[in-house]
Amino acid sequence: MIELFLLESENKGRNGPVYLNNLISLLATHYIQNYSNYVDIKNSQLAASKFDQRQMDRVDAYIAENIGSNISVDDLADLLGCSKFYFLREFKKLAGVTPYQYLLSQRLEQAKQRLSAGSVNIAVTALELGFNDQSHLTRAFKAHFGVTPGQFVKQHNGE
Repeated sequence: MIELFLLESENKGRNGPVYLNNLISLLATHYIQNYSNYVDIKNSQLAASKFDQRQMDRVDAYIAENIGSNISVDDLADLLGCSKFYFLREFKKLAGVTPYQYLLSQRLEQAKQRLSAGSVNIAVTALELGFNDQSHLTRAFKAHFGVTPGQFVKQHNGE
């Protein structure tokens, strides 16, 4: 990985900021997995949660089936037969993020996949995935991936 950083430096950033961000993410992931107590903390969170993978799979399936709809915490709590507050607490312990953050991440990953697939209308994609409008998708996409959906499409298509 260090060699890749050196090559990119020698070439004065020829591959662009997205490439450099991906290298940084790769290095950070490697460091976290190999030189920190992240895995131990994650395992202790899993042990602490009353939810298990089966319940998480049910949540994932529900999100996949209803990704374009308005999904509320109440809907997810009802799905698992528990109160909203219990669901919020146990979900955060298991997933490490709030249900809203998790849902947003799922929607953004779907948007990225659709935009990678070819000629897709960004506004239509936003509405199909449950975003309020195109600007909501654009803001969230840029915050999550570092580029706007339009920039992502251009970079992915090599334009």
